Amino acid sequence: MAVKKIVKKEVEAKEEVVEVSALEKKRNALIAEIKPKLLTQTQLKQGGGNVKSRYAAEKGYEAILNEINDIGKVLGLPPIGFGHLRKE
Repeated sequence: MAVKKIVKKEVEAKEEVVEVSALEKKRNALIAEIKPKLLTQTQLKQGGGNVKSRYAAEKGYEAILNEINDIGKVLGLPPIGFGHLRKE
């Protein structure tokens, strides 16, 4: 019986490793999807009408950002915001 329990624990550990790997891939894919759509820091500083409307449109990406942070919480990573993802 003790042997069965040890084997079971090893299988659970392998499943957990696979799950973490899958979560990291999903989080990275979401970041890669949202990052090019965000305004850069320079664009925000320069301003303008087009920038104002694009900045307002970024509110639509909050759901994706929340999902990224939920996955990060499971992985033990700190929460991120749009500012972390913006290019210089």
